[in-house]
Amino acid sequence: MLDVKANFKNKFQNDIDQLQCNLCDSDKIEDQKHVIECAKIKNNMNIMISYQDLFSKNLNIVKRAIDKYEKSWNEMCDLREQKIT
Repeated sequence: MLDVKANFKNKFQNDIDQLQCNLCDSDKIEDQKHVIECAKIKNNMNIMISYQDLFSKNLNIVKRAIDKYEKSWNEMCDLREQKIT
């Protein structure tokens, strides 16, 4: 399970606004799909991924999607780290 806010909603029970992505400053909930769709990550990396490709029956499509998703995830982690420091 990825460490995105929507996967750990119990941490944010008292303030649902904290579930929102703090990288792109939008009202979007930070979930696994948002890691792909986040405007801040897309602008930095130019990664084009279809979320549905992760669930394709074609293993080559899934592998390419996973590779891109991993790059997107790593970029999100790097951006979070920069925002903290």
